[in-house]
Amino acid sequence: MELCETQLKLFGVTTQDSASCPECGTESSGQNASYTRHPADLPCLGYQVRLDLRVKRYFCDNDRCPRRTFAERFPQLLGYKARRTERLTNQQLAIGFEVGGEAGRRVLETTKMPLSGDSLIENIRTAPELVKETPRVLGIDDWAKRKGKTYGTIMVDLETGDPVDLLDSRNATAVEAWLLAHPGIEIVSRDRSKEYKKAVTAGAPEAEQVADRWHLLKNLRDAVEQMLVAQPDCLKAATQPEAVIETSPSELCQSNGDDWQLNDQI
Repeated sequence: MELCETQLKLFGVTTQDSASCPECGTESSGQNASYTRHPADLPCLGYQVRLDLRVKRYFCDNDRCPRRTFAERFPQLLGYKARRTERLTNQQLAIGFEVGGEAGRRVLETTKMPLSGDSLIENIRTAPELVKETPRVLGIDDWAKRKGKTYGTIMVDLETGDPVDLLDSRNATAVEAWLLAHPGIEIVSRDRSKEYKKAVTAGAPEAEQVADRWHLLKNLRDAVEQMLVAQPDCLKAATQPEAVIETSPSELCQSNGDDWQLNDQI
């Protein structure tokens, strides 16, 4: 171990005396040479960490293998020709997914895991897509690829809030096909679209169809707005000041039943 002003260097070498050929899988023990890799690793105590890792090279003992020599691999720690450890890459990728490229770059600088914004975006683009399970409660709504021109359909897991899938179309056929390919949905929240109603009825007939809170509030607002527009006289009357009932203190203090009734009315 070596400590510099801003960097901590860790020296390491494997203790194994053999390795498997990546081409044919033959276990070989005849060493040819060695070289050093210098990957970055997760920070420690506020210092950037760099590994000085000595890598052994071996002769392949399989005469039929086209690869004559090979270097040992570290699949749990370091990818082939990678300049960062897997755990550091995963941490940087998580920050990139959360805040994006340039914002992620600034966060990584303060956490001693520096990486450019362009590299963060490239890591996000090349990251494997997660296989998501079919949600129990599914939200369906349209989304605008080009507002007023082109629309698609978005599927959201309403229990986790995570998007599940995006469809290029919002017609019933496309949504029905997706639902048929993802059985097990128990509740579907949708808007008032007849296309979505038709698709859910055919694609997930056992699912309960409900309206989400946003559309319920929108429906209520539309109904109240229509009612008020249809009764302008009521709106005008509601804006007038209320009539003030003048009552003497002696009337309020009387204890007969009629006076208590008056107090209740006030």
